[in-house]
Amino acid sequence: MRYKATVAAVAAAALLATGISFAQAPGGGMHPGGGPPEQGMRGPRGGRLEKLNLTQEQRQQLEKLMQAEREANQEVAGRMPELQQQLQEAIFLGKGDINGTAEQINDLQAQMLKARIAHQQKVAAILTAEQREQMAKMAPMGPGAGPMGRGRGGRGGH
Repeated sequence: MRYKATVAAVAAAALLATGISFAQAPGGGMHPGGGPPEQGMRGPRGGRLEKLNLTQEQRQQLEKLMQAEREANQEVAGRMPELQQQLQEAIFLGKGDINGTAEQINDLQAQMLKARIAHQQKVAAILTAEQREQMAKMAPMGPGAGPMGRGRGGRGGH
């Protein structure tokens, strides 16, 4: 019984931590920088890259990489709101399996983290040694800042 209560608490915390950052439709109309189409890499997420004095070739490579990552992760990230709704119904309405849904959310979050790490490694491969050093010194992306480019401020950083 204690185990179930702990898992339910962890699941509720995961639900709150992930919050509405994934409640929007995948991509939320955002583009590589996390902002409107015209923002490109100047958006909230791309702001870090903008500080690196990128060459035109690097910009093109990164835009292409970000587009591919966004498309690859859209389906995975799109499953999160559905799972969160299932968890909420399981907790508050007694519908469904709290533990099973919590495990699915945990697995999906782990999958998304691995994808984000792989993406960052690809970004690092495009950067020069000096740019990688600068990037390492910048503040890391906050909670909820995943492949869709939404950070703490939710959609588009607002």
